[in-house]
Amino acid sequence: MAEDIGVFVNRLHELKQQKKVVNEHLKKLNISIAKAELFLLSEMQNQELFVAGNEFVTIYRGNKTVPKVINWDEFYEFIYLEKAGYMLERRPAVTACREMFEEGILIPGVDPHTFEEVRTRSKS
Repeated sequence: MAEDIGVFVNRLHELKQQKKVVNEHLKKLNISIAKAELFLLSEMQNQELFVAGNEFVTIYRGNKTVPKVINWDEFYEFIYLEKAGYMLERRPAVTACREMFEEGILIPGVDPHTFEEVRTRSKS
């Protein structure tokens, strides 16, 4: 059985290499998409268009508002005073929690969850 594991190691390596090629291609595609979107946005602004399209796709120009914290101390104080914890994403920071767990600190309401995973390191 120990000999068979080499076949699986090779297969995993092959799959990861294929993924690397696909990810490089995806990275290039994402750059091309971002450039096309920027060009379209600029042209739509210049032509004062809010909708454009053809027989395949319709493009809409619109606004999206997202928060940009400029003073974390004031933001946290607001959350505390207004009891507005719902304004925070409900996911603890993995690295900070891991460090506290490793130091033996118990975090109320949070349990450490450890799982096994397969890690690979390419030799090339």
